[in-house]
Amino acid sequence: MVDWHDVSTQKCGDWEMKEFTNSAIKFFSAVMNKYKGSPNIILEFWNEPGCDWKIVKKYHYTLLWAIRQIDPNFVAILGCPLTFENVKDPVYGTNIMHMLHFYPIWEPLPFTFTTKILDYAKDRNIGIFVSEYGDATVTPNAPIKPNEIKKFWEIMDSRKISYIKWVLATMIEPWAPNIGMALMLQTCKVNQIYQDSCLSDSGKLLKQHMWSLNSGNTGC
Repeated sequence: MVDWHDVSTQKCGDWEMKEFTNSAIKFFSAVMNKYKGSPNIILEFWNEPGCDWKIVKKYHYTLLWAIRQIDPNFVAILGCPLTFENVKDPVYGTNIMHMLHFYPIWEPLPFTFTTKILDYAKDRNIGIFVSEYGDATVTPNAPIKPNEIKKFWEIMDSRKISYIKWVLATMIEPWAPNIGMALMLQTCKVNQIYQDSCLSDSGKLLKQHMWSLNSGNTGC
């Protein structure tokens, strides 16, 4: 997944959005000119946009048109403000999914809000992809919440919704709000991801879950 990672910092005026859109087109065009036709490439156009959905929706349509000139069949995840608007007024097209993010904050609101969006989207054939989820609150050194995240997995798996864990990294800077969600210990390097001794509590929990799933593949 190639993610245009802007966390609600983009200004939403006409001139700023024009510059932002042109930069995104330039970036994703470079990516797709290199990886055109690759079946394992997914583009996420905008991570957690903070602008009004009407502005974000126009941005997505513009990028879809531009990048489809290079590869008409690529798969896109459309970033959305963290509201219900995106599924009530969706972007239409082929090979597209609307973004959903999840963090176990202010329970039970995340579960109520998430299931409501998923069920609404399913009834209307709107694709949803959880391109980011965490197993702790977004505060420094927050402990992971195994019970809450297991409930999240059950909700996603029962609806056959794909999800991506935040974050494949070592224990990052102490000031970072999501330090507890890093999959690896600070003493290790990313290429040691296969070593259990390098996994954080979050990493061990995720590995246990992934190994419990039947992917349909068999080993060598």
